[in-house]
Amino acid sequence: MARTLCFLHRVPYRSGLADQFSIAYDVYLDILDGVDRHVQSALHRDTPNWRMLNACAPCFYKLEDETPLKFSFLATMDGNQSLKLVDNVFHVGTPHKDSRMYRTDIWLSPDEVDQFKDEVRSSKQSVASTSVEHMVNGDDDDSMLNLEGDEEPDESTICFKCWCNAGPEARKKMFALFAVTGIFTCICRHGQLLVLCDMIRSSELMKYPLAIVNKLLHMYGHDIGLGYDIACEFAKTLSRSSLGSHAKERQMFGIVPAFHGHSHNRLCQVYWYPMYWDGVGKEDFERCERLYSESNALACGTRLATVFHRHQAIEQFFGFWSEQKHADSGKFIFNNYKQALDIIAEETRKLKMYAQQLKTSDNDYENYLRQERAYLLALKAEPPELLRKVDYMAAMGHLEATG
Repeated sequence: MARTLCFLHRVPYRSGLADQFSIAYDVYLDILDGVDRHVQSALHRDTPNWRMLNACAPCFYKLEDETPLKFSFLATMDGNQSLKLVDNVFHVGTPHKDSRMYRTDIWLSPDEVDQFKDEVRSSKQSVASTSVEHMVNGDDDDSMLNLEGDEEPDESTICFKCWCNAGPEARKKMFALFAVTGIFTCICRHGQLLVLCDMIRSSELMKYPLAIVNKLLHMYGHDIGLGYDIACEFAKTLSRSSLGSHAKERQMFGIVPAFHGHSHNRLCQVYWYPMYWDGVGKEDFERCERLYSESNALACGTRLATVFHRHQAIEQFFGFWSEQKHADSGKFIFNNYKQALDIIAEETRKLKMYAQQLKTSDNDYENYLRQERAYLLALKAEPPELLRKVDYMAAMGHLEATG
């Protein structure tokens, strides 16, 4: 920035100018923060967790006698590794000590995250009291921790091998070069940030989504619809963690985002894909990807910054992001409403036409989904007679090849 200003004013650049600009900018933001705190206090918006409880008006502003929906609100969470921070030991010279902390409450502290660092290890050493079962009978009242079926799918069934963040925790290492390896965020369906945390010296460990879920349950209560790339695998970890009973009691629902769902196998899709969930509507749960396409531009200015200045840059970004999303929310809802009306009108007409041709009813479509789920569950293991036929054909081929 200092180089750009020197160029615009046609003066020679000196390194001291960059220091002066940085100090002046810090003072400017300190003044803005002080003014903002006084304004929030005057408006009685300085109570604990006020920001989270009022982060999104469409999600959290409830009207009197409003008809409750299936989900209290919809959100999505994901990790991003662009906003790394290089460790001070790799900096040239002696780093300046900066004890300043972040100014806003958008962050979960490392202590809040680390309380779940041993949850995955302990869950694998014990037998789950509640299995992540599947909705064979299609009951819409089932949550991510109480799905129907007889047994828990194996690793291949729930896409264990397809996703790095679903793999063993021991593999989620990161180069020692980075003290912070990215951020893990949770945003609502309208794009408003709810909470985030730093991923410290690791990739996407399960402790990060567990900490996010803990905060959501504490703040928002029941019937949360939460999208996550590996919701199918994360549900098992959550059910076996210390949060399992709490999440089950509060009926938290897990959903795999629409775009990422195409990388999951079919058995996973028929249980976790948004298309099969009532109450989701047009939501695709891919808001984090849209967020990161904007926030990635911060990476060039934060990787070599101090811890405080990195947090300051991220807070500034999300401050502008929040204002933009708040201003756009009315247009966003209006456009979605028009699209929903068009889809209902057009697709209802097509559905009636196909129903007449095929002589089907609404109950048939529900039965088709249940039948597909049951069929795919039965294919988890090949029938013994089929395996014998395959072995026989292989032996015949080998015999023919050897003459």
